[in-house]
Amino acid sequence: MSFMLTLALLVPYGEGDTAYARPAPTAPAYTGPLTWMDYTVRSVNSPLGPVPYSLAFDGQDNLYVTKFTNIVSNGPGIASKVEKISKYDQSVTDITYNLAGTYTVGIALDHNENVYVTDNSTSGNNVSNVARIKKLTSGTDTWTDITNGLTPRYAMGVAADRLGNVYVVDSDNTNGSLVSKPKVFKLVSGQQSWTEISDASFPNTVAFDIVVDTVGNLFVSFIPYSGIGGGGGKILKLAYGASNWTDVTPTTPQGSLPFIPYGLSVDQFDNVYVVNMINGGIKKLGYNGDSDNWTEFVIMSDPLSSLSNFDVAVDSLGYIFSTNMSRKNVNTLMATVIYNGMGNTSGTVPTEQLHGYKPDEFATVAGQGSLAKTNHTFSGWDTSSTATTAVYAAGDIIPMTQSVTLYAVWTPIPTYTVTYVAGNGGSISGSGSEIVAQGGSPLSVPVVTPDQGYIFLGWSSDGGATLLTNVQLASVVITGNITYTAYFQPPVTVTGLQLDSTNYSLYNGDTHETVVTAVYSDTTTLDVSTGALYTSSDTNVVTVNSTGLVTAKANGQAVITAEYEGQQAQATVTVSARPDTGGGSSGTTTNPGIEIIVDGVKQGQLATAKQDTVNGRKVTTVLLDSGKVSEKLSRDNSKKLTIPVSGDSQVVTGQLDGGLVKLLETHDAEIQIATDKGSYTLPASQINIDAISEKFGTGLKLEDLTIRIQISEASDDQKAQAQAASQTDKFQVIVPPVDFDIVVSYKGQSVTLDKFSSYVERTITIPDGVEPNQITTGVVVEPDGTIRHVPTKIVVDGGKYRAQINSLTNSTYAVVWHPLSFADVAKHWAKGAVNSMGSRMIIEGAGNGLFNPDQDITRAEFAAILVRGLGLKPVGSSVPFSDVKAQDWYSSAVSTAYGYGLVAGFEDGSFRPNDRVTREQAMVMMAKAMQITGLTSKTSGVEIVLEQYVDANEMSSWAREGVIDCIGTELVSGRNSDVLAPKANMTRAEVASIVQRLLQKSELI
Repeated sequence: MSFMLTLALLVPYGEGDTAYARPAPTAPAYTGPLTWMDYTVRSVNSPLGPVPYSLAFDGQDNLYVTKFTNIVSNGPGIASKVEKISKYDQSVTDITYNLAGTYTVGIALDHNENVYVTDNSTSGNNVSNVARIKKLTSGTDTWTDITNGLTPRYAMGVAADRLGNVYVVDSDNTNGSLVSKPKVFKLVSGQQSWTEISDASFPNTVAFDIVVDTVGNLFVSFIPYSGIGGGGGKILKLAYGASNWTDVTPTTPQGSLPFIPYGLSVDQFDNVYVVNMINGGIKKLGYNGDSDNWTEFVIMSDPLSSLSNFDVAVDSLGYIFSTNMSRKNVNTLMATVIYNGMGNTSGTVPTEQLHGYKPDEFATVAGQGSLAKTNHTFSGWDTSSTATTAVYAAGDIIPMTQSVTLYAVWTPIPTYTVTYVAGNGGSISGSGSEIVAQGGSPLSVPVVTPDQGYIFLGWSSDGGATLLTNVQLASVVITGNITYTAYFQPPVTVTGLQLDSTNYSLYNGDTHETVVTAVYSDTTTLDVSTGALYTSSDTNVVTVNSTGLVTAKANGQAVITAEYEGQQAQATVTVSARPDTGGGSSGTTTNPGIEIIVDGVKQGQLATAKQDTVNGRKVTTVLLDSGKVSEKLSRDNSKKLTIPVSGDSQVVTGQLDGGLVKLLETHDAEIQIATDKGSYTLPASQINIDAISEKFGTGLKLEDLTIRIQISEASDDQKAQAQAASQTDKFQVIVPPVDFDIVVSYKGQSVTLDKFSSYVERTITIPDGVEPNQITTGVVVEPDGTIRHVPTKIVVDGGKYRAQINSLTNSTYAVVWHPLSFADVAKHWAKGAVNSMGSRMIIEGAGNGLFNPDQDITRAEFAAILVRGLGLKPVGSSVPFSDVKAQDWYSSAVSTAYGYGLVAGFEDGSFRPNDRVTREQAMVMMAKAMQITGLTSKTSGVEIVLEQYVDANEMSSWAREGVIDCIGTELVSGRNSDVLAPKANMTRAEVASIVQRLLQKSELI
């Protein structure tokens, strides 16, 4: 219960009102109120233990504590202990050893760091109490009894001066009544007998604690035995060498609570400290001070618990410590930040008050956290409880020279009126047409009920310039009075009809399918050909059926009328006799007037069709009338020529001459063959008719070239090959193979066109009953029976599912089901991409159902994946790389990639197929692949600021363009937000992901 200073010199310090917790002259001092902070962990045991009782420091600032675990009224204490707490790491050492203490109270250390304690057998009110004074010699683990025949009734405080003299205070309150005045005994160093140094001036109370300063002055605290009601306590001083005790009790202002002193302590500057039991406060008496020279520390209360301080001790730096009966721990007086929620209705205030700061440290201001107050917004913190504007925000720092209370500053949320007005065409209900709402809160959206046929479009506060839906409006926050008007779209009605032409010219016996387009009030149009009502002004000349099919019956003119929802449109039909060409027909013409479609409009008399049987297969050939088609193209600048053929023919061919192909190419037009089994859409420029004509010589007319575009069922041999491949490669053929061919002929010579400069689209119709999610991809069936992936996606056209295949070649195609998943990507970030690319036969596993996603990939592997992903046809030509041999597994892939300009070698003529591909190398190859898929042109103009990456300067100059293309199209991103890692290796999982993104963004899958 005291501190024995090891220094012999007296240094006055700490005068005045300022509370200094670090008194060394070079140390920054606290300048204001402080707060009790936890120094040791609070006990959770109950009811009272373990409870620290008394404190003392040694010369190295290690703290010594007496503790007990339980008190039984008027009975024995249980398991009293003495512990040493290290200054450096607060580790605890039990030094109870053989003490066998029952109710160990006081503790002190001398200048040799010998430890002294007082021990009692009861809590102080039992007639049978046995009191002892024990000593633990420094460096030993054995306590010795130094009571030496002294028979104290109840020993409390103990002290030892710098000369080794020991002092103890004793009170006799046997059986709960005070029978004699307290006494002070002194054991002179080296002697065995105790001497009483009490004084007649001692009050008839209980002596509580004793300390001695470096000069040898003694101080004893006395408390009234009968408690607070018995008046205040006293502190008496016996000056060194004096025989009489003097009263140095702090002067108590009139009307204040009595002063009840508990534990005492003295620091290295001979300032005396005392705990006031009434409020847990600490008073300090400077050296040689009297009753009027006490100062009291201003302590800012900790809102987490009430204080019940018992003893006090001060270390060599001036930090004050106290034991606490309520917290059941040791506290230290430090600066902290205490937050006050100022009436918060939910959440909790920050708990920064659990952390103490030294005077040269800074606290960081906390944020709002979960703190909230109804109808208010949080503005920050201020040191004044009446502040309306905040001084501190989250993250600000405060120099901690004293404890600070930060009060939450709340700003009332204003209320505004929100008015809802129903526009012409509806009404509102629900939350009403007018509400009062808080600023900053989301809007409450009423229910909108459109009138019959009207459609609710949205709300607007700016006259309809900006429309917000109910969902959007609900996310708007209120910042002022506002009116929202509901806008409605009137019912959409038919305002007019249009026919595909106002004049038809037909030969006798010809037919024409009328196309009727309804124009609506919202400017939209709709083909209503099948819903219109048709009539003819003269059925002897022209008839028209319920679907709009016009049939020429006799020479003359008639008017056909189409009617739909009260609107009419008319066309004049002129019928004439078919001119005699003077020649006979050949073949078996089944429909001399087959209709073709130009830019979505059906046209008559532009083609004829014939059907034959060749090698047991039904063949339909559509021959385009080049003159009539050319006239139509030139007149309307048409862009797409569609040849629709229905029926059960195994082979469908569209036939036109080179002159018409050249005209289509000039118009940048497409040719499409559309059958029940599939379609083939070919830009005329991909035929490159000028280059083809040169293969037959010079000086020929393009009109003499015959071009046949053909869709046909594969042969039985091809079907068998595809089925055999499915067994080997473990896939299922969903649609049997279909051939797509283009043949150009001239005077008995033929050239097959099977390679294009850009992707050409074809579709294969999926049979009814096949679910689209049971289709993985389209494949090419090569003549040798092998298969390879081609980019494929499933689309819906005319109510049918179709596999849309894009390829750079003409081939035989099948649609397959090939589900695949790798076990080691089940929880990997690239699971979707890896399994998708594996199912499409673009990437291959590493064996045993594994993929090894995080393994680096080689340059040869990357080239092979690119070739497979783009659906390129492998070539077997030699590669100009010194380290790629014909027998290498990757030879064909590298050769194909080189042929398409995807890869290049090194300056020494090598390819280095087994090197790991770096990220910048991969991005350059991907940028070249984008040129093939057309993705580059879709992202032209994108500017990438490479400086956003801290390592952009590590990128090779030759890779810059490719890197920009890949980042601009989001095929590749940095390893994180600011690291590009251009020299890092690309993993197998990363390659699967970027190839998938390439195909998706190119709209190929």
